[in-house]
Amino acid sequence: MQVPPPLSQYVDGSKEALDANREVQFSEGTYLIECFDRETDVSYWPFLRFDDGGKLLDLFCSCHSSESSGACPHLAAAFLRVTQPTLLHVRYKRSFWYALFFSLARSFGYHTNLLTKEGDSYQLLHQSVCLFSATPTSGLGEAYLRSLIEERVQETEDTSIKFSNLSLEEIENYREGRASPEFRFELSFWSDLAKWCFLAQDAQASY
Repeated sequence: MQVPPPLSQYVDGSKEALDANREVQFSEGTYLIECFDRETDVSYWPFLRFDDGGKLLDLFCSCHSSESSGACPHLAAAFLRVTQPTLLHVRYKRSFWYALFFSLARSFGYHTNLLTKEGDSYQLLHQSVCLFSATPTSGLGEAYLRSLIEERVQETEDTSIKFSNLSLEEIENYREGRASPEFRFELSFWSDLAKWCFLAQDAQASY
């Protein structure tokens, strides 16, 4: 995708911010990207939102430069991160990981109480057969799994970008307990696991 004019002037200067990229949060076409600025020793959080056709609808960053000019190296870095080679959320919806975990969610449910813990592993058991098991191989992996499963905090309209793409009808359905299977999955730990695996693959990291 072509970099829009307000950001194109920062593409060369965004390389370091892109390399220092740490965390990627996304839901449909809405993104929050952590970019660590080595000069200021501070993490900034560019926000980008695209429509279904891939058009950039909104963008802002927590840095001062963005507040005054509407563009900055962090936004340029974030744009490159989520659009190369194509939009990240589009590739995710077509991925093996989305298909796998969405299938598990629709077949067995969306809540963490589905899982039992055996040692360090979280397992999904069905008729005494283990259908899914997640075992951390590092301290960071253990902490992340624990935060997703044991210490999971309910996401709300005020705290999560996952609600930002819903229509008024979909929000009303959610409030009445009639959310679609796709949105129930998006709010579940299964979705976070799917994105974790997808982002690892996308970054060509071992997983």
